[in-house]
Amino acid sequence: LLENKLVLIVPAKGESTIKSFNDIAKAKHPAIGDPASVPAGQYAKEALTSLGVWDSVLPKASLGTNVTQVLNWVGEGSADAGLVYATDAALLKDKVKIVAEAPAGSLKKQIIYPIGILKKAPEKEAAKALAEFLQTEEAGAVLAKYGFAPVKK
Repeated sequence: LLENKLVLIVPAKGESTIKSFNDIAKAKHPAIGDPASVPAGQYAKEALTSLGVWDSVLPKASLGTNVTQVLNWVGEGSADAGLVYATDAALLKDKVKIVAEAPAGSLKKQIIYPIGILKKAPEKEAAKALAEFLQTEEAGAVLAKYGFAPVKK
């Protein structure tokens, strides 16, 4: 149904020289979710490893216990760059700005949120109607405001 993106964020105020995923290696205080327990951190490690910068980022990175913590660190300026989901960055637009999406090929799989209808759903027709509505342009426009994109196959 929906796709999320791993994005590079910087504080909204001020000018940052960090413009691409590779640039996060230049950050003095990068922030990512802890790959041991945070899915966004696992995606961050995968992308940065594929780009060849993981080993230079990890020693100076602050590892958050969740993506909201990473978002807040960047928003308050205690981190000068971070990797979060686009949907999380959309919630704090006044404090962070997205400067890049994970480059094509840096993640093995898309970050998707599927939809399905259970065979034994007690309200099968209502579930079908909801699934169909969520795939309309009208619903897509609302979901896009919150950082989601339709799945591209």
